This record gives sequence, C-alpha cells and structure tokens, in this order.
Amino acid sequence: QEVRQLHKLKEDLIAYYPFDGDANDYSGNDFHATPCNSYQYGSGITEECISVVGQGFMESSGGHVLLPQYDFSTYSGATLSLWVNATGLTSSDGEMYINLGNHTNLDGMFILQSPDEILFQYHETNISIPYSDNYTGNWVMYTMTCGSDGKLKAYVNGTSVGEVDI
Repeated sequence: QEVRQLHKLKEDLIAYYPFDGDANDYSGNDFHATPCNSYQYGSGITEECISVVGQGFMESSGGHVLLPQYDFSTYSGATLSLWVNATGLTSSDGEMYINLGNHTNLDGMFILQSPDEILFQYHETNISIPYSDNYTGNWVMYTMTCGSDGKLKAYVNGTSVGEVDI
C-alpha cells in the first residue's frame, strides 16, 4: 500500500524545488524556476536552501524566485508547501512567501506574512491566522491544500490551523 501511495505522489507531483544549488524542478516536469535579484544558496533545515532578501509585499526589485505559470484548472486539487526561516519584514505591507497566479485579481494561490497574520489564499477564499513571534528566526513549514472536497486547508508545521469551504 505504501509503495503504491509513493508512486501516486510522484505521478501527481507538478513541481519540486529543493533549491539545492539551483532552482530546477526535480519532479521531472521541467517547470524550472528563476531566482531573481538578491538571493544566495546556503544551509537549510536538512540540506541546502535559497535565501532571498525581500522588498515587501510584491516588489519585483527584491530577492524572489519566479515560478512558472501552472494551469490549475486541469487538476482536481493542489497543495503548496514550503519551509520559511523569516528574519523579519522588509515592508509594513508584509512578505509574499509564494504566489501562483495573479494575487491582484484573486486568481491563484498564495501564502503571505503581514505584521499581524499569515494569510493562506485560494482565489477569493482565505484562512488568516495570527502571526507568532515564534515564527521569526525559526524554520516553519507552511502548507495549504485545496482539493476536490471543496475545502481550503492550512497547516503550520504539520498542524491544521484552519479549514473553510471554497
């Protein structure tokens, strides 16, 4: 059973970025990312990681990684998961950790840290949780899923922090 589930995971995986010295997609689908502006590779939680210096909510001049556009309409669900070790905010508007799609038109998925909250958003549906000082200077895993069950679910370090109908 476990082997079949692992095979299914690889089969359904759209992209995987270990940032182990590059921004290549190691899922085999060639959705390679592009690091931009202020970034460097360094030690992460288990191996290497990419370190970016942001410039606020959506400032293109700050360090960031451009991910390719994905057509989510062909999938029955999606999961975004990433490790973050935030050292602070570079803008009072917050930092966009990951953005797939167009956040301005609420057409996509994103995870954002503001001074007071972590926001998990899928199109017009969102889950907001209070920001904790424990998240600063520590590795934190943020995950959000939107599935065929019609739910948006958010997790911090593997613990559920919210669930809403899409």
